[in-house]
Amino acid sequence: MQIKQEKKWWIDNREMIVNALYQKLLLDYNKENIEQILLDTNYTNEQIAIVKDIIEHEEMIIETLSKFLDNDWSFERLHFLSKAILISSAYEMLILKKPKAIIVNTYVEISKKISDLKTSKLINALLDKIV
Repeated sequence: MQIKQEKKWWIDNREMIVNALYQKLLLDYNKENIEQILLDTNYTNEQIAIVKDIIEHEEMIIETLSKFLDNDWSFERLHFLSKAILISSAYEMLILKKPKAIIVNTYVEISKKISDLKTSKLINALLDKIV
């Protein structure tokens, strides 16, 4: 029963977490700034804890993602929304050890919903190379 509840929580909250990371990247917030903003905008303590944990691992996640970019691309060159989606999805695969196929499919669908087809293809290609 607890596994079903955890899966449902992630399904319901991934977009919120991507949005929080997008805000952090776009506005160049540190962990304390983003925590206060999220508290002010009705994020739950659980969502905030996940965002803070992602930020704790952000440098390692970006280093890992950067290894899989083509030589003429750098992570910094990506759009903030793409970065947020990639960081969140890589966190789930690398840190939480969630199944790659589920994470890739889920985040490609999120990217289709909140971005464009080109971004979705980039997310799919890059995540497919991880793990």
